[in-house]
Amino acid sequence: MNDMNTLKGTTMYVRARLLAITLLVSISCLIILFFLVPWLMDCEWAVISTNDMRPSINSGDLVLMEAVDLSDIEVNDIVLFKNPLQSDKSGLLRVVEKRGNKIVGFLSHDNLGEEQRSYTISSSEIQGKVRSIIPKLGHVLDAIGGIVHSRLGLALIVAIPAGLILHYEMTKIISIIRGED
Repeated sequence: MNDMNTLKGTTMYVRARLLAITLLVSISCLIILFFLVPWLMDCEWAVISTNDMRPSINSGDLVLMEAVDLSDIEVNDIVLFKNPLQSDKSGLLRVVEKRGNKIVGFLSHDNLGEEQRSYTISSSEIQGKVRSIIPKLGHVLDAIGGIVHSRLGLALIVAIPAGLILHYEMTKIISIIRGED
């Protein structure tokens, strides 16, 4: 009878370990897929560092940007553009009108009573269109450091710990099955 209880305990333990591995692999695949999808869709992600587009997009949000032609941009889209005054900076604006090869948009929506600033930019200054927004995830990525700003870095941050945990769990299951534990 004691052998039967041990066998049931071992079987439940193995099942619990397999469930843990399945969850770990599933979560790892989702995270990797989350960062591979932009690459496959020819998109880029960017961490927003200003509140110029609040309340729609706030500092620390992660946005997925798609490179588009002017013909793909519509009124109410949010676009990333090269700042003509500071070549190393980019800005976001909400499109309110299209005029030939230019778009007119608002850069700021301030809750403190400031007027919205209107800008006109040419199609050559447009870097992309916002496809999706993930609130606050940019803070997490910035906290991890510069390595996450490359696809390889993101994959390694997920793959190495997941691989180590998977290896540990598999060796533990194998030793249980062999009766070594």
